[in-house]
Amino acid sequence: MVENLAGISKATAYRTVDALTDAGLLRQEPSIKVRGQKAWVVPAVVKALEDFADRAGRRTFGS
Repeated sequence: MVENLAGISKATAYRTVDALTDAGLLRQEPSIKVRGQKAWVVPAVVKALEDFADRAGRRTFGS
């Protein structure tokens, strides 16, 4: 996806993702697979969403 969206080579995309992972800005999420491909998450965004959910009160479907 990075390769296609950024218009860069696959090698450059992997180097960029590796650098962002090493810097702690991305984290590979082994429990998520998209068509057999690896997936990464942005820990700061996940935390912000969890914090928002805590403030808003978690809801379940149909409640």
